[in-house]
Amino acid sequence: MNLTDFPAHAPLAVQTRGELVESVHYGSLIAITNDGVSLVSRGEPTARVYPRSALKPLMAVAMLRAGLSCPMSSWRWPRPAIPDRPSTRAPPLPS
Repeated sequence: MNLTDFPAHAPLAVQTRGELVESVHYGSLIAITNDGVSLVSRGEPTARVYPRSALKPLMAVAMLRAGLSCPMSSWRWPRPAIPDRPSTRAPPLPS
């Protein structure tokens, strides 16, 4: 395998700290209309990728739009851990 076997990704985001470029994030993207007309394209958007967890939010939206019943009362949000020791906050000042 050589470098020509990899997709020609383009820089999509640059993270800086002051004047210093800290990191550059490469990838490919395309935005299209309902008719399939490309509005913007960067890198090699037809390259095959393994998106894995990156698509989970989109899959959840698609399932909800397809009719998945998901009432808010059945959702289990993570609860913060409650310390075993009593609070170290000072008591309120008298009024």
